[in-house]
Amino acid sequence: WLLRPLMSAQWRHDSQVRLARAGLERTFAPQHVLALQILSSFTMIVLVAVPTLFGVSFSLALAACAGLIGAGLPILWLRDTARVRKAAVLRALPYLIDLLAMAVEAGLPLSAAFAQSVERLAPGPLREECARVVRDVQAGRSREEALRAFAGRLDLSGATQLVMA
Repeated sequence: WLLRPLMSAQWRHDSQVRLARAGLERTFAPQHVLALQILSSFTMIVLVAVPTLFGVSFSLALAACAGLIGAGLPILWLRDTARVRKAAVLRALPYLIDLLAMAVEAGLPLSAAFAQSVERLAPGPLREECARVVRDVQAGRSREEALRAFAGRLDLSGATQLVMA
């Protein structure tokens, strides 16, 4: 609540998208990302300044660079987490499509096929996202809306094609 006024709506939205793609939107809020940036920036500046206690000269330019690097570390961490998650989803997506095809061919409606496929998927980010779709539909969200949100969080062409099919 303290940092929220310091963030623009665009920055808040971008952070929310980064968190969703990393699978962390339920764990962290955009304010947490900003707090991490401030904390890591401060930490980097302190790490650069500590040698001055031992007689090493201190450079403001070096401290500024360290602060900028520190501010970028949480964003790099989110990007890397999203990349690893995306790779795991891409590995599991063909199996999900096979499970859905078999369930639908067996006569199950798409919602039931999706729920059954979630049970058979190996634990991982795709299973978590599919389980979220099932929960969203059970909570009253339309299937199309839940699937569009699923595709938006994953940001994969394969997931988007699955949703459009």
